[in-house]
Amino acid sequence: MNLPYSTGAPGEEIVAPVADTPKVYSPDSDVAELVSTLVAEGKPIEIQIDGESYTLALTSSERKQPTPEEVERSIAAIKATAGGWKDFDAESFLDYVYRRRAAISTRPPVNL
Repeated sequence: MNLPYSTGAPGEEIVAPVADTPKVYSPDSDVAELVSTLVAEGKPIEIQIDGESYTLALTSSERKQPTPEEVERSIAAIKATAGGWKDFDAESFLDYVYRRRAAISTRPPVNL
């Protein structure tokens, strides 16, 4: 069976585009039973089709709004880190990077 968006590293979240038209299933269908299981267990489930494993998980199309406390923490963290790189010497850093690259190069020299 060739299902789109069915591959990925274990634990990797795969986000697939949502169809323009929703599919309608009978409440007593296998799909409805899978959704009921997902809702009841509250965590992803694994199914197998023709020897291939697939992980099904519920997602929400609604974006969670941060609480006022989360907003305050974010603002405080941004203010605390502002200016943290002001004394950073980019030229010295780049020189260091290029020196280290040259020192550990495993490529053979090119003779023209």
